[in-house]
Formats: sequence, C-alpha cells, structure tokens
Amino acid sequence: MRRRPVVGSVVAAWVVLLAAALGVALAAPAGAGPSDGYAVFTTSGTPGARTGTVTLAPGLPVATFTSTSSTLSSPTGASTWLPPSTQFGALFGASQGRPYLNLGPARNDVGGDSVTTYSFSAPTPAGTWGVNFGDIDAEALTVSATGAQGQPLTPAELGLRSTWNYCDASPRSSACSGVTELPVPTATVGDDDIALAYDGCPTTCDTTGASAWFVPTVPVRTLTVRAAWRAGLPTYQTWFASLASRVSGVVTGPCGPPPTGTVIDLAADGARLASGVTDGSGAFALGPAVAAPGTVLRPVAPDGWAVGSLPVALDGSDVSGVELRAVPLVELTGTVTGDAVGGLEVRVTTSDGDVRTTTTADDGSYTVAGLEPGAVTVTVVGGDAVTLEPAEQTVEVGCSGGVAAEVTATAAGTPTGTPTETPTETPTETPTETPTDSPTDSPTPTPGAGAAATSTPGPTPTTTSDRGPASDGTSAVVPGAAPAAGGPPSGLAATGASVGAPLALGALLILTGLAALALRRATSR
Repeated sequence: MRRRPVVGSVVAAWVVLLAAALGVALAAPAGAGPSDGYAVFTTSGTPGARTGTVTLAPGLPVATFTSTSSTLSSPTGASTWLPPSTQFGALFGASQGRPYLNLGPARNDVGGDSVTTYSFSAPTPAGTWGVNFGDIDAEALTVSATGAQGQPLTPAELGLRSTWNYCDASPRSSACSGVTELPVPTATVGDDDIALAYDGCPTTCDTTGASAWFVPTVPVRTLTVRAAWRAGLPTYQTWFASLASRVSGVVTGPCGPPPTGTVIDLAADGARLASGVTDGSGAFALGPAVAAPGTVLRPVAPDGWAVGSLPVALDGSDVSGVELRAVPLVELTGTVTGDAVGGLEVRVTTSDGDVRTTTTADDGSYTVAGLEPGAVTVTVVGGDAVTLEPAEQTVEVGCSGGVAAEVTATAAGTPTGTPTETPTETPTETPTETPTDSPTDSPTPTPGAGAAATSTPGPTPTTTSDRGPASDGTSAVVPGAAPAAGGPPSGLAATGASVGAPLALGALLILTGLAALALRRATSR
C-alpha cells in the first residue's frame, strides 16, 4: 500500500483542510475540560494474550480490548501526563493523576508486530471522545477503525488532529525532566489507516514525548493499533479521554428545598449518565458525564413533592448555577352544610387549567390532594335539586395546604326563611250621623187589661219645623204630625230603628212588676 508521509505540523494543516471539506468542526473550547473525562482501565492476561477494559465517562460505551503485546500495564499518571496547555489538554483537561496504558510489540524483533483491538459495546457518539498515543520512537504504529456498520473508516473519519510532543509544554511532567530533544512523529496517510513513526530512529530511538492525537468524526465500533518493532525494548502510551462535564446547581422553590437526599439524575434518551443527591440547602453536584443528544436533568421527586426537569447542554465544560424548581404537593379541604350535602361533585381548577374532581362525603366534607401551592377555583355542583351558596370561589393554597369557605346547600322548595309580608287592613269608612230635631217628650204607655197600651199625648210644643226634605232623601219629622203608613209611632224620630224591641222590653217590665206585687200580697196574709 502506498503511503504519503506528512511531517509535524504539516499533518495538522492537512487534516484541518480535509475536515473542513467534510464539514467537520475542529475548534476546541477556550477553557480546559475536566480531568474526570479520562478513562480508567482493567488489565489481565499473559504476554501475547492480553485483555482488559476501557471505561470512559458516563454516556459513552465501555470498550473491551484484546492484545498480542508482550507487555501491558496501567501507570497512575503521577509522573507522566499531558499538560493542560496543549491542544489535547485544552480539550480534555490535564491527565495528571489519570491512568493510561503501556503496550509494545509482540516480540522485540523484525516481524514481531502486536495487534491491539478495542471493541466498543455500542458505536461511540461522534466527536465526544479522543485518544492520544505517546512516546512513539522505537516502534511504528498504524491506526485504523471501523464504523457503526463495520465499514473501514477513512483517514479523515479517524480524525487525526495533530502530531506533537507533550514535553514541549508547561508545566512539564517529571518524565520530561532534562529532555532537550523534542521529536515529533511523522503521520503517513493510507487508504483506510494512518501510520505514525519517528524519522530519527533507528539512529536515535530513545526519546520522550513524541505523540499524535485523534478525535473520530463519526461513530466508531472498533479501533485497532498495530505496533511494529524498530529498535531496543519499545513501549508506547495510550490515553483515552471524553468530553465530560460536571453539573452543579440547586433545587429550590417558593416553599424551600425538598428533603435532603433527593436524587438528581443526568440522563439522555432514557439512560442515566450520572447521578447525585441534594444536601440540606438543596444543592447538588454530579458527573462527569459526556455530552449526548437530549441530555436532561431528571430529578427523582420524593413523596409529596413535585420537582421539574431541565434540559442541559454539555460541551465538555463544567456547568454550574443550574436551578430546578420544587414544590410540595398539598391538600385542599372544605365543607358543604345544609340540605343533601353528600355526593355533591367538587371541581378544583388550577392556574394552568388542570382540573381535579372529587365528591363530598355524607357529612359534606371533601378533600383534594396533590395540589401545588397557588390560587385555585373551587366549584361545587348540585344540579337543579340543590341551590349552593357560594357555588364557586377562589382559594389561595399555601405551602401547607388550603381551606375553602363553607358552602351552604338548600334543597329546591325549602323555605329560605324570608319573612312573609303582612297585608295592611283597609279602614272602613265611618258614616257621618245625620242630625235630627230633638223630639218632645213621648207619653208614657199605660198598660190596659187584655188590651194594647195607648199613649196619652203630653204638651204639644209650639215650635214647628219648616224644613223641607232631609238631605238623605227622607222627609223631616214634624212633631204632632200623624206618622206615615207603616212608619214609627207618633212622637218617635224617624231614625230607621225597629220599635219591636222596646215594646217587648216594656211588656216584660210590666209583667215582672205585676208578679212582684202578687207575691207581696200573698206573703202579707
């Protein structure tokens, strides 16, 4: 296979141009990412049959690897590390105190190539992770990969960023102490791979810090590194890192924070990337987690609370000052009094239009649970058979709940207690008495035996009346004149009163007197 050698910074320019043609953004964030984005490893096996795992930040698939390398170790990163001032460190953070792998050829002779293959449990998200190969001098490396469908990746898709030397930076790791030569490997681009080698070897093969770093631009399923012996007892270094972020903030609301220990998850597409819990003030911190589409902070609300979720964009930098809203879920109580108070429908409408319904108990009480604090509208429905007052009211539900005003129910047809108006009696008009002339003394009737009484006229007055007809249409009475036929006896005024009653009374008095006289005579004998 024919290869084209590219030296030092020239390869970086070539990759940038090629990536630009493909629409791939290569700009790194201005600030260094968190060091927590570096992978951790497990290793096992024997020379020529090595195995292990690579675990990147949450959100990225785990990789298992197999290797025919004669050597395998995982140093702590205490003495050899990638400074934050380099391009790799600016994107992924310093690797100080973070582990890496040491690998080498299968044999230390010509033809003793080793093959190390990293197989991810799922295709890796594009642009979210990187790998740096360091101390490339007494061996030559060839890097290749396959995509999500198992297809070979092109050199542009492998995403070579640049070749560089990690001792050419400040601060230096202790591994770079006394180093004056700063060799940079040459990258040679093939059809579906990139070869890395230091041109000074085999003349000078024992150097420090010669490196090359990659950020694949498409999803990767496998990554393969072939190591060929060139001189001495070579080993090369491998760092994996991801664009991981830490997220911190507080959970609060109008009624204060939720209970201590509320779980806050960082999730994407339903998968949990990281998790943390709140303290007494509602503060939380979680991560690291790698950027992924649809990343969201998703609290696990404790009983009796509602806590809102919040989308969060991760780009490899830490995110702070996030605020999640939490409110307690409280109860609204109320009572209906009066007639037919049981089984009435009660509707509670919240400010966002959510409607909760319940019915009154036999004693008229009701409770609506699970409400957030705020103003609600309470409506009691009675139908045509019941009148309710008030049928609707607004209630302010507080942090500990709310109580609605008492509602009075009145069954249809029941008197309401309003007093009945008493009709005013219409007065009867009193007739005005018509004045009459005073009559002369009437003769005293004298009883006659077995005969009706006769009148003895008394003195006749000398005055006469010259009045004409009375004002009521009757004739005026003239004393001494004979009464009209059917009229009253002579000497009585024509008042319209009957004469029967006075005559009967007179007769009774006479009979009583006669009886008394007879009784006296009988006793005197």
